[in-house]
Amino acid sequence: MKYWILILFLLNHFLIFAQEQPSVPKFLLSIGTNPIKEKPDRSSKNLTVAIKGSKIEVIEILDEFIHCRHNGIEGYAMKSRISQVDLEGVKEYFDYVEKIARDARLNLYKEESDKRLKYLIEIFGEQDGKRVHSKQTWIGMTESMLLESWGQPKDINTTVTKYGTSKQFVYGNGRYVYVKNGKVEAWQN
Repeated sequence: MKYWILILFLLNHFLIFAQEQPSVPKFLLSIGTNPIKEKPDRSSKNLTVAIKGSKIEVIEILDEFIHCRHNGIEGYAMKSRISQVDLEGVKEYFDYVEKIARDARLNLYKEESDKRLKYLIEIFGEQDGKRVHSKQTWIGMTESMLLESWGQPKDINTTVTKYGTSKQFVYGNGRYVYVKNGKVEAWQN
């Protein structure tokens, strides 16, 4: 379910991205003149010519051609005639894409965290729900609070006596929680 939410969220951000993205990376022409063709075909009609050193705006990179815009004219330039990349434009473009992805991850994490907090408050009340959400441990917390806070342990050692049931929750890395009759009595890190 959360993967569908992430996909929908990313799709939404990429639709926004398509409207507000910075200039697409531009490539410098480095080998003489480069005709901008009507179609991605060597025998296609020339629409204009990009002279040595001029920039063309990249729309899409194809096998042999680059779908581009030069001086307001959209067409196709031969990739073999382009050798130097305008690194600042490329960096700006990829920084923007990375920011969109990072923002999407943060927003998804915040949404999931807010949903979880709401769920924990409904189950345990506001004070204990917030404590469980922030992974706190305290004497007297219930076994279910512990499991919601710390997650499932690697192992549970159970002792049953005439005085009740004691459990040792083994979380690894020297972390143990001791529960007696359903309530946390002690822990060690």
